[in-house]
Amino acid sequence: MQPIIVDPSRRALLAALGRSIAVAALAGIPAAVVPLGAALADPPSPGAAIKGAKNATAAEVQGLMGGAQGERVVVIDARKPGLWEKGHLAKALKLNWRYSNITQSWQFDAKGLGNDKAAPLVIYGQNESDGWAGLVVQKAVSEGFSNVIWMRGGFAEWTAARLPTTAS
Repeated sequence: MQPIIVDPSRRALLAALGRSIAVAALAGIPAAVVPLGAALADPPSPGAAIKGAKNATAAEVQGLMGGAQGERVVVIDARKPGLWEKGHLAKALKLNWRYSNITQSWQFDAKGLGNDKAAPLVIYGQNESDGWAGLVVQKAVSEGFSNVIWMRGGFAEWTAARLPTTAS
């Protein structure tokens, strides 16, 4: 199931359509609805963890990528659409967000997280308060990934440390 991030201006519409959403879920339309305002306005506090995931600094992630498990590490760029092209970690995979006109929400396909649920899975957003990355971390844990690592400082911490990046 794909998480859906709902624009706050559409909450009333979704509340009015509550039963339709349940029917839509049975028809195969993703049913996990997360209000966009809540997800971005109330990210986990700095340094907080999501149960089932580990927090890591940019330096720790760089060490992991260059270490013994470096070949198995999967790095996911979970930032908003449009930021990937401006720069990203060299090994990072772009998480494809798409906007659904039907649900008036942003969605991503959890298949983009990979198939090896035991491999180290590093997820980063733009910075420490990037609620989009937090949603991806939660989804990875709920999908059964056992080695989820959240680089909480995100791309901002990585670039502040002058670690290598690339642009597409």
